[in-house]
Amino acid sequence: MLRLRVQPLTTDQVLLYLKTLAGVAAADGDVTEAERAMFEATMADYGLPDEARGLIRRCLDAPPSVDSDLRRVDDGAVRRLILRDAWLMAYTDGRVSDPERQRLESVRRALRLPEPEAEAAEGWVREGLAWIERGDEMVGTLAPHRRSMF
Repeated sequence: MLRLRVQPLTTDQVLLYLKTLAGVAAADGDVTEAERAMFEATMADYGLPDEARGLIRRCLDAPPSVDSDLRRVDDGAVRRLILRDAWLMAYTDGRVSDPERQRLESVRRALRLPEPEAEAAEGWVREGLAWIERGDEMVGTLAPHRRSMF
């Protein structure tokens, strides 16, 4: 399966990144199976130990406030990574709800990124979804399936 590269983040950055993704997934009050699967895969990709996974997993049910921590992220590449992957999380179940969009806008503002950065991140995700759809069309659909990134 094609996967995103694991970026070299500090432990604190990984935890903030995951808490941010959890907040986006939970923003509409419905963390889907696809969102949970992406979250679990991301925790595994970053090598979180089981104990840390358990603590972070709870963020899907009760997302912590992370905006003040996001405001303190200085590295522009890390800020853009968090925003990009927050958009990816929002689209994981094939749709972005209004509450998820509102949360994404809060994340963008907290990260001090201009609106074109959010537009670029969303555009990148939408291009990826279109690419996957073209691949599905190429081989045909074997049976009805739910819309999901994973």
